[in-house]
Amino acid sequence: MSVTEETIPAILFLNEAVKTDLYFDLEKKYGMFDFRFAKKGKTPVEQQRDFLSYIEQNFYPATKYKLEGLYLGYSGFHPMGDGLTEELIIKYQQLQFLKVVTLCSRGIAKVCVDFLEEKYNTVVKNYDDNESYVANDVADCALYHVLEGFRKFSYQQNKLREVLHSDITRGYLRGDAEDELKFCFGHELKLLEQEKEDITYVRKEDPDLNQEIEVLKIDSEKTETPVDVLQYMYTTSPMHKKALILGYGKIGQQIAKKLKYGLSMDVSYSTRSGKKIDVEDSLLNDVKYYPWGNWDSNLSQFDAIILCLPLSQDTKHLIDESFLKNCSRHEEDNLNHLTLVNLGRGMLIDWENIPKSFIKNKIRHVGLDVFYAEPTLTKECDDLNDINSSVTPHIGSSTFEVFNRSSEFCLDLIKKVLG
Repeated sequence: MSVTEETIPAILFLNEAVKTDLYFDLEKKYGMFDFRFAKKGKTPVEQQRDFLSYIEQNFYPATKYKLEGLYLGYSGFHPMGDGLTEELIIKYQQLQFLKVVTLCSRGIAKVCVDFLEEKYNTVVKNYDDNESYVANDVADCALYHVLEGFRKFSYQQNKLREVLHSDITRGYLRGDAEDELKFCFGHELKLLEQEKEDITYVRKEDPDLNQEIEVLKIDSEKTETPVDVLQYMYTTSPMHKKALILGYGKIGQQIAKKLKYGLSMDVSYSTRSGKKIDVEDSLLNDVKYYPWGNWDSNLSQFDAIILCLPLSQDTKHLIDESFLKNCSRHEEDNLNHLTLVNLGRGMLIDWENIPKSFIKNKIRHVGLDVFYAEPTLTKECDDLNDINSSVTPHIGSSTFEVFNRSSEFCLDLIKKVLG
């Protein structure tokens, strides 16, 4: 296309937006384009190739549409590995006209924010959760995982759906043999069956692309071997148990409210700044401060530890073998009292170097909404099973209300910046 020809500003959506009046107003004035990264079966290199090929074919100088706005979902450019880097922007002219990059989630995932702002005066902004909708909904997710740790509702529910008899189910869950089932209260649990999944990537010929691609291969096998810690496991009440929240921004404070006043737990918090936070809400006056970095045997007082930290050099692999050993109350590093919940980033936990026995045989419960090599569950799978874990697919804030509000926020920002 000739540089003298008139161009049309365009917006590229990497995530679905709510089709409101605001969206249709933008549609009348700008070119609206949609691109989606493949959910599975492609490497980061292949994902990057697809994205770059798309912008080369659809935007100026190949067409009259000049890419000025980017609308991103929570994963941002994570599927591309290194993401939207400075090198890519310098190399591809199509990316050099961006005036606004907005993300309908918290955090800016895999975007070179400083370079865009300094070099091109690009406005880069994520969803501003002023009314704490995201924080509230993520705290709901934390509440679920903490409750799972103490009460094990999902494990019992799954067995009940299979047996279809409440009394017999309680006996099975206790580990009674089928011909020796007796009435039981229902507070004793023993792992009856665990399923181990071996997940690997294999190369497979794709007839549509006429080339090999990587796809997931999942092999499953079931065993009858009980997990050691579960031989002594009971469902317990969270009331008056101690919880430590690592990270005390909006999300951490909402979690504190729900644990303190929903589950009647004794709540402490710790911040990366190493400072106490002045909380305006008078209801939280009795939440205690725990010094950041004090990862010694004092950790053993806590029955639940909830991670809601960002990933940084200081927080990567914060939960390692040493940290977990200091959480132990018994000999042989037994952690059968501890529920560990991660709502921050997957790499906060050093899955690579924590002995498998810690997670598989010793810890009471691990609750995860984020994963080490997201979006795949690889490092975590060998260590987790139906009774010692609860997992959710990174949906802490995935509610109808947050989706609509964040979409409207991003669309409104694009409208204000592009004019």
